[in-house]
Amino acid sequence: MTTKYCPKCNQEFPVALRSCSADNHVLSLRDPYHLVGRTILDKYRILALVGVGGMGAVYCAYHLGIDRRVAFKILQPNLAVTNKYVVELFEREARLAGRLSHRNIVDVKDAGQTPDGIAYIAMEWLEGRSLEESLSNLGRISFKRAIGIVRQIAAALEEAHSKHIIHRDLKPANVMLLDSPDGSDQVRVLDFGIGKVIEETTASSPVSAVMGTPQYASPEQLIVGGQIDGRSDIYSLGVILYRMIVGQVPFDSPSIGELIQLQLTASPAPVSVLRPETPAAMVDLINKMLAKEADHRPQSAQELLTLLDNLSARLDSGRVDTADVISTSQNVGTETIDLSLIDDRATRTINKTPVASGVEQIEAAVPTTNLITPEPTRQARSLRTYAIAVIVTVIIGSYGLYSYLFSASSKNGQNQLQQAQVLDAGSASIAQAGNENIQPSPVPNATDKPQARPDTRDDQIAAQVGEQASKSASDQVQSQASQRQATEHLTRARALYQQGQYQNALRECNESLRLNPNQSEARQLKRKISELIQILNSR
Repeated sequence: MTTKYCPKCNQEFPVALRSCSADNHVLSLRDPYHLVGRTILDKYRILALVGVGGMGAVYCAYHLGIDRRVAFKILQPNLAVTNKYVVELFEREARLAGRLSHRNIVDVKDAGQTPDGIAYIAMEWLEGRSLEESLSNLGRISFKRAIGIVRQIAAALEEAHSKHIIHRDLKPANVMLLDSPDGSDQVRVLDFGIGKVIEETTASSPVSAVMGTPQYASPEQLIVGGQIDGRSDIYSLGVILYRMIVGQVPFDSPSIGELIQLQLTASPAPVSVLRPETPAAMVDLINKMLAKEADHRPQSAQELLTLLDNLSARLDSGRVDTADVISTSQNVGTETIDLSLIDDRATRTINKTPVASGVEQIEAAVPTTNLITPEPTRQARSLRTYAIAVIVTVIIGSYGLYSYLFSASSKNGQNQLQQAQVLDAGSASIAQAGNENIQPSPVPNATDKPQARPDTRDDQIAAQVGEQASKSASDQVQSQASQRQATEHLTRARALYQQGQYQNALRECNESLRLNPNQSEARQLKRKISELIQILNSR
């Protein structure tokens, strides 16, 4: 099992923790490059390895010159020798980010090479969480909060586009949310490594550099020779807004080819169907941002900002008919807390997560226990009612079977009296299962005549039927619990897949299928992840 350790006291900790409980030092993953503890270029003291990805790694470092922590991102040394294009991407990230200065774009402090020839970029150290992590926990967020986040991303795009730079890989994993003193979101856009000066985009560029992430890529990014400009980023931002509102991306598929085809030709599921309380003005804006033709989208980030400001003003003035809430509930003990009554920021993780800019977190660094899946309100509230209904149905069916068997063995009118007694007992059981108040039976008088009992064989039949009824009810409840657990594992698998944690996502799919072998979505996602892992391993 992967763990973290404290470089100062050498204690080991679970990967979910971020700092040592004894000395508050940043916890580190095991470092394959042996940089932790070293001082590089006489100014960067490497404190901990906080994340690794396919192209490099990110460390928490202490900048001796400016007396503060920085994110120290390096390119894997072997890639510098075997893949010149990766080196070009890495160097371009430093150049492009250095040209951008905006409160919603991560700030690059320095770039260069170490004495060992390792390329690096030093960026501001961010305390917070990615938008991907927040959406994985919450599912979807309130309208006003979504507008606020999208507006800040659009402001970052306006700065980049004014310098003729497009991002080309906008997605929730590349958006950081920092908590501000007043509790509002402070956004930073990360990872311009795949971004490119517009004039430099050519048909000879590698497909992976043009495409970005398929679920968030614009149609023109997915075809050969597509004309890519700032409106491509606006499409990707529309996908992010769609997911924030309805809790899922517009298109997904086990097959990359099918996913690309959907992006090019299909229409997404209507927002008004997936979340009916969404204001019509917001639905119109999302549809406009997701237009297949770039000419039908907002033509610039500035135009998008104007549309967002108008929509925000309408929400603030109450001119739209909407409940700006998260329509879900969460059971806590014997009470139900309706999350629609509170701001969704109250559900965030209390411990801030220091996030390394522009790098995938190591697979084990995303604990599945942090992925919370809110159940639909109706399901949460009717769970007990459903279980009771199952028990009642089984009891009624059991009584019918017993009545039939008992009638077959009846020889005189006494059996009819016994059937009436069984009916009374069945009715009492049903009433008890439904939590209805039942008055105790009156105590028989001493003068009452004793009632006849069914013969021993009938008693045995009744006992067997009752035992089978109890077992059937128990099996039904257990089956429902397994299905719910399978759905939870599937939801975690989707979230891990979106974060690029493919091995962990695959394990969640397997667990979902173990609990519910008929879970077709889990089977499709497993096949999709397996294909992707095979492609990555073949490179």
